[in-house]
Amino acid sequence: RQHAGSRAYGRSAILEKFGGAAKGPAPHLRRSGGAATVKTMLLEWCRARTRGYPNVDVQNFSGSWGSGLAFCALLHSFFPDAFDFGALEPDTRRHNFALAFATA
Repeated sequence: RQHAGSRAYGRSAILEKFGGAAKGPAPHLRRSGGAATVKTMLLEWCRARTRGYPNVDVQNFSGSWGSGLAFCALLHSFFPDAFDFGALEPDTRRHNFALAFATA
């Protein structure tokens, strides 16, 4: 389990990665057109973030994530120094998911 200090550090790292906390009033968000549209947008975002990673082909929210490699690739796209993605294998699901959740 992570300590509160490391969680705060992790939050700071993420905020720094994305340009810091929002400043000023929240912008007015427009409706996306429904859950199906949001799901499609999220899938496209995941596909774009993981494009080019070996053994990762995000096509859906089920089988594409089964080996744990897509989850690892998504995290690695934000934190490339966190672990060696090239050392991961599709048939070591338990290890891949444990690594992804420990990193997240």
